[in-house]
Formats: sequence, structure tokens, C-alpha cells
Amino acid sequence: MSGGIDVGAPDAAAERVAFVVAKMKAGVASSTIVQDLAGQGMDQPAALELVGRVHLDLQRLAEAERFTLGLLAWGVGIQPKA
Repeated sequence: MSGGIDVGAPDAAAERVAFVVAKMKAGVASSTIVQDLAGQGMDQPAALELVGRVHLDLQRLAEAERFTLGLLAWGVGIQPKA
């Protein structure tokens, strides 16, 4: 993977990202996820970088969804709760 995180083969990379997302959705601490990935054979620095990138991507996605829902609510005349 050029310029990216070395997480192995493409299928393995997708599985690791899915693993991180599932753990984050379950409320598992990032440090615990990094330890789990290291326990699965991933280098600790690469695991830390992967967890950080997935976390940022999930934050961006959540923000985009809030923005879209806010526009939709505005468009139909619903005032969001403060």
C-alpha cells in the first residue's frame, strides 16, 4: 500500500478496519484496540496509526451526517434542539 498503513493484504486490511470500527462502536478504548491488533501480529506503531485514522474517519463521517441531517431538518422547517 503506497503511502498508507502496512496492514497486510487488501483482505486483511479490510478485516482489520472492520475490526477497529466494530470495537469503537462497542465503546472499547483506543489503547485496548491497539493492544488487540498488536496481539494479532500487527506492529504496534502501525496499529496505533490505523486506530487513529479510523477514529478520524468515523468522526468526519459523523460530522457529515449531522450536517446533512441539519440541512434536511432546515429544509423541511424543523428547528433542531439546542
